[in-house]
Amino acid sequence: MGSEDKVKDRWDKAQIISGFVASVVIAAVGLTVNYSIQQTQIESSRQNAEIQAALAKQIAESQKKIQESVLTGQLVEHLASKDSIKRRIAVVALEHAVPSETYESVVSIVAKFDESTDVRITAYQQAGNLKEPGPDITKHIVAASEDSSKTDEERQVARVVVDKLEEGAIAGLRPEAGSLARKLVENAREKGIEIRVIAGHRSLQEQEELFRRVPKVTNARVSVHNTGLAFDIGIFEKGKYLEGSTKREGQLYEAVGALGKELGLEWGGDGKVFKDMPHFETRNAQDEHSKLKERLANTTP
Repeated sequence: MGSEDKVKDRWDKAQIISGFVASVVIAAVGLTVNYSIQQTQIESSRQNAEIQAALAKQIAESQKKIQESVLTGQLVEHLASKDSIKRRIAVVALEHAVPSETYESVVSIVAKFDESTDVRITAYQQAGNLKEPGPDITKHIVAASEDSSKTDEERQVARVVVDKLEEGAIAGLRPEAGSLARKLVENAREKGIEIRVIAGHRSLQEQEELFRRVPKVTNARVSVHNTGLAFDIGIFEKGKYLEGSTKREGQLYEAVGALGKELGLEWGGDGKVFKDMPHFETRNAQDEHSKLKERLANTTP
């Protein structure tokens, strides 16, 4: 074979090879393009499905809120009804229809002002089921438990609920604080001073709710109560809550404050800026409060 034939042979082979390579490249490019198109379609379908699911969820939530609003409106109307049975139903059902702080306010108002004994008793019982009852509702029910104008049944129910509320407040504290709270109550009563633990541990959610209330209830988004090492007491005489606004009432709180300090508690009445006479906390409460705030600051995005 001459040199020209060899060159021609190599050229023919090169054309065959190049044609094959080109076919392979074209096929590979085609597969890549098809794969990309398929992946794009799959991703687009996935995104559309997510968007549709999100829209469906929003629609469902909106419908639920509308239904809840309608139900709440009906229950509020029941509260204003002259029918005591409707009012009792409303007091119970509203627990699941309105925010917890709103419900606590409703129960407090009904417990204090409703003209029906049965409705008030229902409000007391509902208050006993509150997860984190505030001091206001406790004060109302303590007053009812000692109110001679109430029926024997109402006073008895009120006493049971008050004991339940106090036990719940103490049980929510850390063991060391709960033990000291019980001892303080015992020591005060031995001195003839009737006190009740009306507030104990407070969750961060409840603290946030208090922070957002209007008018302002607190300026603290994180309270020493959130540590479970602080509690508030109330002094009562014949069911009446003593605010500590008179000289005599102030002296009673000072006497209880001294009893608390004898037990090793810190008393809020010793505050230099604000004298919080019902308040007590363990000696390590402020350190734990600082640690809690630091942890929350580090975990909050």
